[in-house]
Amino acid sequence: MTILSGGSKGMVYFTKMFSYETYRKVKVHNDTINCMLIDENILFTSGFEGYIKLTVIFVLSSLFKTSSSCRFSMDMMSQ
Repeated sequence: MTILSGGSKGMVYFTKMFSYETYRKVKVHNDTINCMLIDENILFTSGFEGYIKLTVIFVLSSLFKTSSSCRFSMDMMSQ
């Protein structure tokens, strides 16, 4: 099993649940990731720079492979 977590440098970390070994890092944002959601094989992340990004996650042979995602501009301050 894998735990996904976001960091202050815009990175998403893939960590093995029982050994706590981080085996993959992916740069998704330029600033802190403040929210993450996984739906099926899509990872949604948001950061303080005002973007929501989607990253497609493929599971092959129990390894996570990611492909770069679409970027949606969103004015988070207008709400």
